[in-house]
Amino acid sequence: GDALDHDCDGVVDELGGCGETPLGALSHLSTLASAPARDLFVSGGLAYVATSTGLLEIDVTAPEAPEVTGWADTGDSHGVFLSGDDAFVATAMGLFRVDVSWPGRMAITGGPWPTGDSRGVFVKGSEAYVAAYSGLYVVDLRGAPRVVGSIETGDAADSRSVFAGPDHVFVTRNAEEGGLYSVFVDAEGRPRVVSVADGVPAAEGLFVAEGFAYVGACPDMVLAGAVGGVNALATYPTGCTSDAFVSGQHAYVLGERGLYVFEFDVANPRVPEDSRGPFPVDGGHGVFVSGCHVYVAAEGGLHVFSHIEACP
Repeated sequence: GDALDHDCDGVVDELGGCGETPLGALSHLSTLASAPARDLFVSGGLAYVATSTGLLEIDVTAPEAPEVTGWADTGDSHGVFLSGDDAFVATAMGLFRVDVSWPGRMAITGGPWPTGDSRGVFVKGSEAYVAAYSGLYVVDLRGAPRVVGSIETGDAADSRSVFAGPDHVFVTRNAEEGGLYSVFVDAEGRPRVVSVADGVPAAEGLFVAEGFAYVGACPDMVLAGAVGGVNALATYPTGCTSDAFVSGQHAYVLGERGLYVFEFDVANPRVPEDSRGPFPVDGGHGVFVSGCHVYVAAEGGLHVFSHIEACP
């Protein structure tokens, strides 16, 4: 598969890759047209893409010519996370589970579970954390999956994305203030808000790495401290952004102007050492990095980029 050693500790992680990649330019390899694509997860040469009409399975082993190999009728879908042989899909109807163990033969095996109008999902161990319009839901996946906890994130919740760190769950909220929440979930699956970061307006997607949260926000991407509590530290000059992905010493940031790449010291990413972009992408919603390729879910479908020096 595409799981790599993100933090170079000798342990294979679920996301990202290890080591330094030359910054350079990105090269656009292909576009695969589809219904509006909101989020994606790439593993084992396959991209699972949440779209407005369901979940797509796309073969990306030839990145210059991606090909749709499967579809699951999950309806209006906003977020997807792969865990083992299952894809968990956050949709307008709730959370679905899709068996992806056989390429080309995806099958819905559960759901929708009642998590409301759901926008993002992250699976860690036996729990799924779901960001929904009404707040954060915790779903116990053991046996017959069930919602075991929930919490509102503000008065008009509108939670957009979720990322589970080692000890806390981080949730974004689309609001003028209070856009990033740190949540502790106890052993029974009951969530409790630990802190809220001001100065993270209109928050969308996020990625947490090495104690920092990279948050798609407006008017610019926000870098926040994410060790237990959360606090806004700096902004990257990107304009309004929808998502971010960190791999090695690079942050890939997707916004209304296109796709950016920032190079930084992972121990102190407040001031990037170098940057490139924007590389044109219209209506981008989600970004995922696997190996030396960058995948973008956008209004027009799936875009595939190569990090040109890393992929000669």
